[in-house]
Amino acid sequence: MWVRWVGVAAIASMLACKGELIERMDDPRDLPACTEVGDALALSPAARTVGEGGLVVFEASGGTGAYRFAIATDESGGRIEESTGLYVAGTVRGDPPTVDTVVVTDRGCSGEASSEVTVVDGLRLMPAVVEVRPGGEVTFEASGGSGRYRFELVRDDSGATLDNSRYRAGSAEGRDQLRVFDEDTLESADAIIDVRSDAGLRLQVENLVLPLGTSVPAPVDGGSGELELRTDTELVALDEGRLTAAMAGSVSLTLADRFTGD
Repeated sequence: MWVRWVGVAAIASMLACKGELIERMDDPRDLPACTEVGDALALSPAARTVGEGGLVVFEASGGTGAYRFAIATDESGGRIEESTGLYVAGTVRGDPPTVDTVVVTDRGCSGEASSEVTVVDGLRLMPAVVEVRPGGEVTFEASGGSGRYRFELVRDDSGATLDNSRYRAGSAEGRDQLRVFDEDTLESADAIIDVRSDAGLRLQVENLVLPLGTSVPAPVDGGSGELELRTDTELVALDEGRLTAAMAGSVSLTLADRFTGD
């Protein structure tokens, strides 16, 4: 036996007549307005920003309590549990913003309420790992999320100080840990800071020979791992930590750490 549902608040009943199964569909327009049986439908939170794959539990009020949750506009490819209101965001797609619209209806009355969910890139903190000398400074960069960030030290072995995203190591050696927290998406990301008196960039080799067109990881240890090429040359290119031989010739290169300045 099957029942075809029409609309979001249709009521179906099955009648037997002359040995045959007959389907009767009640017009949803016959349902009373939710304000006639209780308070108007409402959906909480009314708006929310989440990272990709983020969770939101929506709560409805008003009406008869026979709620049904659905995604009316699904730009992210998200999903929601019809009976519980548990929403899982999809991914950022196309030009921002990526916005999903969640609606709640009531099977016992006519009405609806809606909420918008803005889906943003996941929170990221750079550098994720860095070595600094006692008293050294690093200005961390957060990206993704809602843009409403809060920074805090969750481990402080060195006696460090923090001014928003600007970190200054203390006088003692040890390991510090910085956390950025997104006020809207509730995501967090951490960075590890090793405070060492011998911190700094260290060359693995002083002379490097590259066949034309080949690339190798920059032969440097220490720092943050985020390097800049300070030499004005067309012979060699630096991209995502790799050196590529673009033209034949020889050149003396200067590499610098873009976070520690070494």
